[in-house]
Amino acid sequence: MSDLAPLIVEPPAETKTAVAETLEGLEVQLASVHAITAEAYASQGDYENAHKHVEIAVQMQPDDPRYQNQVGYLRYLTGDDGGAVRAFCKVIDAIPDQVDAICNLGMVFFGLENWAEAKEWFTRAAQIQPNDAEIWNNLGAAIFQCGSPQQAVPYFRKALEIDPHNEDAKANLASC
Repeated sequence: MSDLAPLIVEPPAETKTAVAETLEGLEVQLASVHAITAEAYASQGDYENAHKHVEIAVQMQPDDPRYQNQVGYLRYLTGDDGGAVRAFCKVIDAIPDQVDAICNLGMVFFGLENWAEAKEWFTRAAQIQPNDAEIWNNLGAAIFQCGSPQQAVPYFRKALEIDPHNEDAKANLASC
C-alpha cells in the first residue's frame, strides 16, 4: 500500500464557488468588525489603535468608501488635515454626493480657517441634503467667518426652521 501515490481530489466547481463566496462574505464582515473596533478605540481617544483597525478595514475592502471616510475622520481628529482631505476626496471621487465626506471636508477647511472653501463644501452638502439643520448652521458659520454676518442670518434661520432646538444655530444667530 505504501507504494501507491496519494490521490489528488479536486472539489466540485460548485463547492469551490461556494467556498470562495463564503470567504468573500467573511472578509466583508471582518472589515466591518475592524471599522466598528476603530470607532470604539476612537471614542476612547485611542487613535493609534483606531487607525490600525480602520486601515485593516480599508485593506480588506478598498472600494468601500465608508472606511475611507472613517480614515479621513480619524486623520482630521489627530491633526493630519492633509491626510483627511485626501481620504475625503477619495470618497467623493467614488461617490460625488456622499454627504458625510462632503461635510467632513467642509469641517477640515473650516478648521484651517479657509472659510471660502468650507462655504463651498457646505453649500454642496446643503444642495444634496437640504433638510439637515447642522449643514445649514455650518454653512451660515462659514459665511459669517467670510466677513458677512448679515448674509449668514438666513442660513441660521433655515437651520432653526428645520430643528428649532439647534443650540448652535441659536447661538450663532444671536451673534449676528
